[in-house]
Amino acid sequence: MNRDFQTHYETLERIARQLEEEGADIDTLIPLLKEAAEAYEACRERLEAVRALLEE
Repeated sequence: MNRDFQTHYETLERIARQLEEEGADIDTLIPLLKEAAEAYEACRERLEAVRALLEE
């Protein structure tokens, strides 16, 4: 899955909005949490890479 930071960030926003507005039953929650965890990790890695470049 090679998506850019903005796409991952939008995924996190979409999932947060969906949970706030609709809630989620357990069958919906599990895949949403997996998707959110993947998007979060991709964003975190990208931010760490930028941080490392700034510290050089």
